[in-house]
Amino acid sequence: MGDQVLIRLVQLCQSLLTRECHLIRWGGEEFLLLVADEAIPLAPLAERLRLCIAEHPWSAIAAELKVTVSLGHCRQSPAISLQEVIRRADIALYQAKANGRNRSEAWRDDGQEKPE
Repeated sequence: MGDQVLIRLVQLCQSLLTRECHLIRWGGEEFLLLVADEAIPLAPLAERLRLCIAEHPWSAIAAELKVTVSLGHCRQSPAISLQEVIRRADIALYQAKANGRNRSEAWRDDGQEKPE
């Protein structure tokens, strides 16, 4: 069932993404979305992805199944390495989880740290 959920989740995400967006499986249940087009606002995109997944009829895979996602995002700039952007997005992801899950959070350069 887990593989079916992951496959469907990717299909849902890809239906909302442009050619400038690249969805990469980062770990077991973690994905990395690289958005090359700087004109695409990250917060609305993250929220569209979150809502699409939360509102999908997952019961087609298993009765009573509900799937939600937490998302963290950070915009890359020439002064910030890709590795640092990924680290910051990961911190924002953990902040989204700490704030109640099923939400998206942007990186805030206010000294936020990954919860222990």
